[in-house]
Amino acid sequence: MSIRSWSILLFCLLSWMDLPAQTTEPLRVEPPHWWTNMPENELMITLHEAGIGTWTPEIREKSVRLKEVHPCPNPNYLFLTITWDAVFKPGTISIRLRKDGQVREIPYTFKGRDLTFRPGGLQPADAIYLITPDRFSNGDPSVEVIERKPGTVEPGRKLARTVDVGQPVDVGQLVGMALRDTAWQMETTRRLTDDAARLDALARRAGWSLVGGTRLFRTYAAPDAARAQTALARRAIWSRIFPYSTEWIRLGLPDGTDWPRVTAAMAELP
Repeated sequence: MSIRSWSILLFCLLSWMDLPAQTTEPLRVEPPHWWTNMPENELMITLHEAGIGTWTPEIREKSVRLKEVHPCPNPNYLFLTITWDAVFKPGTISIRLRKDGQVREIPYTFKGRDLTFRPGGLQPADAIYLITPDRFSNGDPSVEVIERKPGTVEPGRKLARTVDVGQPVDVGQLVGMALRDTAWQMETTRRLTDDAARLDALARRAGWSLVGGTRLFRTYAAPDAARAQTALARRAIWSRIFPYSTEWIRLGLPDGTDWPRVTAAMAELP
């Protein structure tokens, strides 16, 4: 789930530097709602309000549980991880906060997910910024095959890698082709979904549990993230660990030819 890619430490550090300006803001909840029937029945919720971190949260719902409260040095933030049963239906739950005999109720809505929906491809309305690059500067011309004609490229700019012999293609053309190719988009989405599930399976066999992620990277909880990172690095597999957690470790999805090496490395983890 993408919500897990939020960095608690970054939130805390940035908000701490701007603490006086935030004390008058009303309660903000992120994400503002969620959906049932998601691949993972777990979600991290961020509550932001002056002094919200000094309240004690609880959830009294049949099918929903408060799994963990993540500490933050900034008292204006509260990070909660909740889980729910597979039978949980769409509706609104109540996050109850207690402090010095006071009780607050914060409603949180789970919407029904339309499992019949199928995306029709990326459209301009789907993008916050519609970026159409022209050409990228190339820092290492020695690795490229370039066919140049006088006056066709601005000074200091280089064409992209030649795809077909004698037919140089710039990056803008490639992006345009990708945006129009809905079959490629669907196939890439399917492949990345399968790859994410494959990496999750390797992690489970190693004793790791999924924290969250996307179709490009996955974050896991391991018994000792630093030790696991060292073991993977010996296999030339780079990972990311986090200064605010001794367990969290993040891996990017391997390329097709890298799966044997990643599989062997995960099987040999201490």
